[in-house]
Amino acid sequence: MTMTENFSADVTLFNDLDLPLLNFAEAMPVLVNGDITTVALGNVHSDQHIVEGKNFWHCHNLYHYNKASLEVSNSADAAQIFTSTQFERFLSLIGRIVETMFNTTFFSSYHYFTNGEDKKDGIYSKDAPLSTNEKGSSYFVGHATVTMHVPVKSISGGDDIKVNLITDPIEGDMLKILYPRMTDPARLMDDCPVPHVFLLSHNHRDHYDEDTLKKLVKYQPVMIVLAGDAEKFTNLGFKNVHETNWWQKTTIPVIQGNNQGLLEITAVPANHWSGQGPCDGHQATFVGFVIHKDGGDVYFAGDTARLTNEHIKAMREQFDIRTMFQPGGPDECRENMKGTHQSSVDGVWMHFELMLQNLYEKDDFINRPKSEFIKEAKKLRTIYMHNKTYKLGNLHFDDTDASVGRLKKALETNSEKDLAALREHELAVLEELKGYWLQSEEKQFFFTPNNVQNGFEFLTSEEILEILEATIVIPKIGARTEFAS
Repeated sequence: MTMTENFSADVTLFNDLDLPLLNFAEAMPVLVNGDITTVALGNVHSDQHIVEGKNFWHCHNLYHYNKASLEVSNSADAAQIFTSTQFERFLSLIGRIVETMFNTTFFSSYHYFTNGEDKKDGIYSKDAPLSTNEKGSSYFVGHATVTMHVPVKSISGGDDIKVNLITDPIEGDMLKILYPRMTDPARLMDDCPVPHVFLLSHNHRDHYDEDTLKKLVKYQPVMIVLAGDAEKFTNLGFKNVHETNWWQKTTIPVIQGNNQGLLEITAVPANHWSGQGPCDGHQATFVGFVIHKDGGDVYFAGDTARLTNEHIKAMREQFDIRTMFQPGGPDECRENMKGTHQSSVDGVWMHFELMLQNLYEKDDFINRPKSEFIKEAKKLRTIYMHNKTYKLGNLHFDDTDASVGRLKKALETNSEKDLAALREHELAVLEELKGYWLQSEEKQFFFTPNNVQNGFEFLTSEEILEILEATIVIPKIGARTEFAS
């Protein structure tokens, strides 16, 4: 029996999208049959720590990043983040009243828009979400909501199949009064490309919203959700729900026109936690996703602290990541965040450790000219997300731009005298911001910037900056970004 005959084609997607001006393959329906498989990768050992049994109140049961995370009180961290968020929002409100009466900027550090970005044009882009780029592209809706347009190689020898994915969709407030949305989504769900596949990294309220999800039920996408969460989605009316966990690969057979292919997605470790209330912590897992693609895999990190060296090494061995989505911050008050959230500068370290290192080793650049390595390195792509949407703790709208900007500025500074002056100036500015404490990674970089050259000592600061300028993308809301070329 052929693959086409095997297809039940009982789920038709993309038909409801009104695209009268498009006359290319992306506008054709994609069919997904019900025979979707999820299997564990046999050559990767998972050290995710699973505790047997449940405890109603204490949030230390079931899924943990490792045994050490059992010692971390995520609920206490969440309470501290909540307190600092509401305190900052209160001071911001007081500050706006004072600022209308007096000419002062004393309270500016408490505002989410520290530089008045909400009063200016330019925080939104008006890009079209779909692209004819054969390598694929992404569209930043807001926070961790990203739509991806991914080409799947046809196994029947025809054109690539263009599949739409959506990650962690949420249109509105995290909590209406306590955690309001600070910026608008680029598009509402009904105006986004119809999703064929849905990916959920974890079930926190800024990544999972029932009102938003109900808008997707009519499309019946393939739902790749977390171990422990499937019932939530079947109760909402989704019929094609598949649970996954670390190092499990899901294979989805797809047809578009006469072309047939297999979309493969592997769930990978994330250093985080799950839960939506005081009593359900760690009852579901938390993951990132690697979307397998010809020409280089795509990695969506979800919400995570920096991965262990063992997990980074395993991912380098298993995948050929050329495009990745990294969370941007929060970058302040790291004592509440560092156990579960990367800083923005961590995304740059991951760019080096997951992609540049992989490129250097797998493509054997040890015996090739440096200029060739730089040329290929500039084709990679790290795209920031998990920013520009909610105020969490001391998070600001421009944190990622500012943090990555400081890192680049230090790379621009060549002489020790100039670097010392830069350190003194930047740290003085940062110390003026009440409650601000540079994350250890960024502070370490400022005082020993050559750390970023770890493993790449053959590159000068100027060459590293050249690579970062070409490959690090902090998109505006509503911006489309092409995948690695």
